[in-house]
Amino acid sequence: MTRKIYWPKLTKALLPAALALLLLLAAGCADDRDLITQTLDARNQALNTRNVEAYLELISPDYLKADPQYDARQSITQTFVKMASVQIQIFRRDIQFRSEDIAEVYQEYKMVFTTSNTTIAFS
Repeated sequence: MTRKIYWPKLTKALLPAALALLLLLAAGCADDRDLITQTLDARNQALNTRNVEAYLELISPDYLKADPQYDARQSITQTFVKMASVQIQIFRRDIQFRSEDIAEVYQEYKMVFTTSNTTIAFS
């Protein structure tokens, strides 16, 4: 989908300030994009190695506070124990910023996990 962006006519005096602001905003998004990518890559690594501690470090405290009865350590440990192996492979990742503090991530991936008697693959 193509979206038209309408820019107001800027005077010569405002143009440098507008460009500087645009560059600062772009730099901030790039930094956030890098942090999001690093977090998702760390999640993939934690899944692929079934590392409970590494996975727990990536869970937002706000997520855990939403349901005080949820025992993340127990749940993740039980899930990882059931898996003989897990492999996730990312083919494409698209990070879109909805606001200053909200981003949505769309990924194309393939995940294969094996239990003691079954191999399941999905994407």
